[in-house]
Amino acid sequence: MKVGVLSGAYKNSGDFLIVERSIKLLKYALGEDIELNIFLRNQSLDSQIDEINNCDVLVFAGGPGYIQNLYPKVMPLVKDLNAIKAKIFILGMGWFSPNVLNETIYNYKFTEQTLELFERVLNDGFLLGCREYESTVVLKNNGVYGSVMTGCPAWYNLDVVTKPYEYQFNESYKIRNICFSDPANFVNYNNIKGIIDYLKERFPNSKLKYVFHRGMSSDAYTSDKSGKILNSVVEYLKSENIEYFDISYSADGFKVYNEADLHIGFRVHAHIYCLSNRKLSILFEEDGRGAGVNNALGLKNIMAYSLNGSINSYIVKNLDDYLFELESNNYYRIQTAFKNIENYFSLMLQHVQTIKEVLDRESCEL
Repeated sequence: MKVGVLSGAYKNSGDFLIVERSIKLLKYALGEDIELNIFLRNQSLDSQIDEINNCDVLVFAGGPGYIQNLYPKVMPLVKDLNAIKAKIFILGMGWFSPNVLNETIYNYKFTEQTLELFERVLNDGFLLGCREYESTVVLKNNGVYGSVMTGCPAWYNLDVVTKPYEYQFNESYKIRNICFSDPANFVNYNNIKGIIDYLKERFPNSKLKYVFHRGMSSDAYTSDKSGKILNSVVEYLKSENIEYFDISYSADGFKVYNEADLHIGFRVHAHIYCLSNRKLSILFEEDGRGAGVNNALGLKNIMAYSLNGSINSYIVKNLDDYLFELESNNYYRIQTAFKNIENYFSLMLQHVQTIKEVLDRESCEL
């Protein structure tokens, strides 16, 4: 089987993690011998149409894909979708929204051309894979009923999820290493110092590491203005003797979280990576993506923002309350999330295996 993978990995380490785990999922579900061809989905693919049509299926590999003006503005693909002869499949994509308020969900409208792309996937014989339930709702409200909630491909570390979860938290559980992931929204840098001060006081004997998921300076993907803010954060971390890491442009940097006893921060995929490795993680939700994963897995919502759009000035109190709850209840919510990931994994496998089922069925009909 020849599989084309539409990758959204350009700089953000989380996007590289999604693609890496999407590929592993495809091989696990369809066979290690599948042939893979990677295409970047932020550029026109008209010049690569022959390579695409040499594939049996073209897979959107996760990420924020249920965007209102997805095709052709955000993902140009090709001028004429009919030129793509390979079948089109969507693997755990999600919506992109500032929050999960009713006003946002029920006024979320896709463009006609974007809906045509989704209809093409359904006509090719597949359901639309969604990384959170909010995506299934906005699709339904736009007249697209053929969706399935499978979670994000990054939820699934195959070395872990295929093994039944065994209780790991007890009274002797100690938090010695903490990783703090950086905000994506620069307004939330105003809360960093307060959170770090709290962590130092709450865990005085723990080592704190700060992780930049999208770089520490300006480049082709980060403006000079943003670069100056990042530089100021680096100087602050130096002044506090806090070790820091830049894990952009690859998924390899996620290894920094392997020794963490606790992740706290703003990056959804730091949260997901740790949960997928059955590690304790607390996410500050910057938008609807973070809320979506926490809602699906049964975890507490701590919004980084207030309903009026300003930063959440109670974020440290929220964090303190959540830590108290977790410690008092044997980390029940976290353990429930681990089990939920196991349960959703079976749905994800079924979804991916429909690729083989549809291709085999059509081969028989020929």
